[in-house]
Amino acid sequence: MFDLEGKAKPKTIRRRAVMLGRETFERLIALRRADVIGSGWPVERVASADNWQRELDNMQAEGVPWTVAELKVTGHDISQWLGIPPSPMVGEILKALHKECVMNPKRNNREALKKSALALGRKLILN
Repeated sequence: MFDLEGKAKPKTIRRRAVMLGRETFERLIALRRADVIGSGWPVERVASADNWQRELDNMQAEGVPWTVAELKVTGHDISQWLGIPPSPMVGEILKALHKECVMNPKRNNREALKKSALALGRKLILN
């Protein structure tokens, strides 16, 4: 398990939650609560599970895209904007855009994503 002491930063929790998926992350929260309560130690709250749940609630309220498919753009859009055929580079850009939107869900709109995709594409093409 990660963050047993409940000290992970929100961005770390977000990355882990998206990596695991919503349902698995919800089960992890329940498992952590059960683990602490089942230890036999008297506890009023489980700090780590509380932190994870709070961040999960924030993510859901903000509309975090849990998968690349939930982005407001597609690989086809990126190919068109950059003038390149479908390729692994398009997938890399989609993954980078997804990470960006996990941290800042307000960026999950076509205009912001196009701007980021163009910048990422230029950077990748030049390397």
